[in-house]
Amino acid sequence: MVYPGELDIVILQGATFRRSFVWKSGPLQEPVDLTGAEIRMQIRYAKPDDQVLMEASTENGLIVIEDAEKGAFAIDIPGEATAEYDFLTGVYDIEVKVSSGEIFRLIEGRMKLSQEVTR
Repeated sequence: MVYPGELDIVILQGATFRRSFVWKSGPLQEPVDLTGAEIRMQIRYAKPDDQVLMEASTENGLIVIEDAEKGAFAIDIPGEATAEYDFLTGVYDIEVKVSSGEIFRLIEGRMKLSQEVTR
């Protein structure tokens, strides 16, 4: 079983948001091969809420696999998109569906939007 790491994130409204990750596992912390994997992230006000404030995924291009064999991926959201965000705080998690069909929650935490002044 993989237990998710906890990481609180701040998105700067109106600015490009980029954050890279490397998934490693096991006692030797070997990279997990992401070949054929699907990765997605959602932000909601609270875990039980139905409303999705933002979704990033490999499908919509806001998450990219940078080096599949090394377990490297990144969230990459353009400033034009973050400028439209209007939540102040929420929660998120990142899930990976590997080629075998198994789903792992890698990371979870709080998400905060730092509102921009210069528009």
